[in-house]
Order: sequence, then C-alpha cells, then structure tokens
Amino acid sequence: MKEQTFFNDPAVDRLMGVVFQLASEVYILKDRVKALEKLLEENGIIPAEAVENSAEVLSPEEREKFINRIFEPIIQAEKASSHVAEEYQLE
Repeated sequence: MKEQTFFNDPAVDRLMGVVFQLASEVYILKDRVKALEKLLEENGIIPAEAVENSAEVLSPEEREKFINRIFEPIIQAEKASSHVAEEYQLE
C-alpha cells in the first residue's frame, strides 16, 4: 500500500507525522496527570482545589527558557542549528 502524501515535499509529511505523534503523547500525558490528580483527591491526599490553587512550579525564567527553546528553530534557524551542533558536539 502506497503511503499517503498531503504536501509536495515528503519531508513535510514526515514532519507532520512527528507533530501528530507528539500531540498524541501530550494527550496521553494530560490524561495520566488528570487520573493521578483524581486518585489523589479521591483518597484524601490532596483537596480538590489544591492543584488549581497551587502556585506555578516553574519559575518565570524556566518558563521563558522553555518557550525560547520551543520556538528557537522557527525564529532563529541559524542559532538553533548551532545550538544543536554544540549540544551534540557536531562541530
């Protein structure tokens, strides 16, 4: 059976496949976190509103680093490729 293609460039199709795989992983993780929160709540370990009322765990600096890392390939393609090269010692 021939692989379906949706874009002119097969690399874009493969990239979209990666995006959808990651989206499914995020969905599973969200589901598992909700299940854990429910069990903790039902067993009286935490009150129902504890998670919603808790302060953010990540500091503003950690949050900003996370956001910058995610968007780095889009905004600064050259910087992103040098970052990957440094991280994996490709230079």
